[in-house]
Amino acid sequence: RAGWGLRLGGRLAAAGAVIALLAVVISGNDGGRTVPPDDTSSSHNHD
Repeated sequence: RAGWGLRLGGRLAAAGAVIALLAVVISGNDGGRTVPPDDTSSSHNHD
């Protein structure tokens, strides 16, 4: 039957998404930049 194969595939995909999300939360690293660079396009401060 094809039904159980689709069900298994869906469960594996869902489990993979949960594991990936947990890995990001646990490691604290999502692959992005940690600190954005200073904006050097303006010559004066807006503080």
